[in-house]
This record gives sequence, structure tokens and C-alpha cells, in this order.
Amino acid sequence: MNFDWSFLSAVMVIAWLVTSTPVGLGPIALAAGAVFSGSMEVSILLLILLTMASYLISSRQGKRSNAVLSQMNFSLRCFFLFVSLFGVALQGSPLSSLLIFIGLVLSLPTVLWSLIFERQEHGVTQRTYLYSSLLPALATLNVLMRIKPEMRVEWTQTWDLVLTILGLSTFLAGSWLSLMKRKSRSKWIHLTQAWLGLSMFVLMVDSESLVRLAIASLSVVMMTSPILISLGQQLGRKTEVFSRVFLAGMPGFLVCSGLFYSLKSIVALNVNWIWVLIVAFTLQAFALNVGHEFREREPNSSVRFRYYIVVATQLFCAVAFFWLERVGHL
Repeated sequence: MNFDWSFLSAVMVIAWLVTSTPVGLGPIALAAGAVFSGSMEVSILLLILLTMASYLISSRQGKRSNAVLSQMNFSLRCFFLFVSLFGVALQGSPLSSLLIFIGLVLSLPTVLWSLIFERQEHGVTQRTYLYSSLLPALATLNVLMRIKPEMRVEWTQTWDLVLTILGLSTFLAGSWLSLMKRKSRSKWIHLTQAWLGLSMFVLMVDSESLVRLAIASLSVVMMTSPILISLGQQLGRKTEVFSRVFLAGMPGFLVCSGLFYSLKSIVALNVNWIWVLIVAFTLQAFALNVGHEFREREPNSSVRFRYYIVVATQLFCAVAFFWLERVGHL
């Protein structure tokens, strides 16, 4: 199997691994295979396997009352990935790249999926959501990034239109819904969906290096930030407040890097889009500071150790992405 190796993707996958719990190691291995594979066919096959593994994780942890909804959710994801696989089989046909693109995009948890399957996604633990819904979406997003150079000229307008509509609607709706939710788990599910929408919108930018930086940084932010706030809540009110400050865009932390690369990408696309970004980030800033549950527990050394690991991982990734941008190893 050919490998599509890059230091940027390696830093991203290492961050996923370092902050993972044992249940996430298998899904991360499949996601890493999809990201690093040089063959689109192998990448999509691994995404299908990852979706099936995600269903097993979700079915073990989810509520019985949501079983039918969960089956429908993962069945549709697999169906759209098979549409992409069919597009690979038609390689050389004018429809090939379009089918791959449409299949991958429709398998992502956009705002429409969030509204239809909200009860099922909110009915699992945070850890289950991260490895059964978010991780497959991030792997799909990184595979989708490789499709753009292969898109035929006649499909470029379709690419821009679909990503603009789905990306911005998911970005704005996720930011708004996160503000409306009171439970921390629901709040963070919608925040990660908002950042996923932002990543989809960034895919429209022509600068490949900016797109890779923005998506890699946001991919680590989405996987590590819910873990950071959850661990902070367990360690005490002061730690939880510091965690929210970090995640609000404190300079030097990965969220700040993700916002910077996203802003830089969108300004390169069209400076007028910055107002959409400002509105969504304002909603997110309010969401981070209102309606949080607080669950102080007896200090636990293992929880404290994991908290410091996540903080160190965000700092390391922020520095690593900055260094990779400077030296050009993207």
C-alpha cells in the first residue's frame, strides 16, 4: 500500500493517540490508515471499517431506546461511503470525482444530520461520541482534502456551492445551538460540529498549505478540547475556569492557532467572509462561559495527569504547526 506521508498529519495523529483512552486506540489506527494511505480506494475502505467499528462502540454504550436511530445513522454513513467507493471504481469517468466528493461530504455530520440524529448522539457518553462520531468525521475530512486537485473544471462550482452551504450552515447553527444548550456534553457536541463546519468551508481556499494547517489544527482542537474541559471540571472550579480560558483562544494554545489559520484562510478567500467568522466566534465565546455544569470530585492523580497531558499536547501541537509552517514541511 502506498503512503501519503506528511509531518502535519503525523503531528495530528500523534495528538489523537496521546490523549486517547484505550477504547479509542483501534478507531484511531483505522483513521490514521485512511489519512496516510496514498490510495483513495484503500482510504475509503478504511473509512467504511471505521464506521462499522464506530457503530459497535456506539451500540455498546448507547441507550436501547436509541438503537433504531443509531442503526439508521451508521447505515446512512456507510451508504454514502459506498457511493464514494463506486466513484473510485468509475475512475476515468467524468462522474468519478463528483461521486467521491458527494459521498464523502454527505457522510459528514452536518447541521441536517445533527437535527435528525440529535437524540442518538446526545444519548451516549462524551468518550463514545468522540470515537464513534467525531473521529470518523475528522478522518473523512482529511481524505476529502485530497479530492480537490482531482475535481474536473466543470465540477468546481459544485464543490464551492456545496461546501459553502453545508459548511457555513453547520458552522453558524452549531455555534448557536451550543449557546442554547445547558449540559456540557451537548454544548461540546455542537461546538465540535461548528468547528467541523468551519473546516468544510476552509476547503474552498485555493492555498493548499493554509487549508492543511487550518484543518490539522482544528482536527486536534475538536478531539482534545472536550477532554480538556471534562477533566478540568473533575479537578475543581478553578481548573475548569482556566480550561475555558485556554479554549476561548488564549495565545500560545492550539485553539488560538486554529482560529488564526482559519482566519488567514478565509481572508485569502474573501475578506468579507470575516464577518461570518466574527458572528460565529462571538456565539462560541458566550457558549464557553454560560450554562456549564460543575462536578467537583475528590482530586484524582490519574485525572490530573491526563489533564496535564492534554494541556501539553495542545501546546506542543501549536508550536509544531507554527514550526512546520515556517520550514515548509506541510
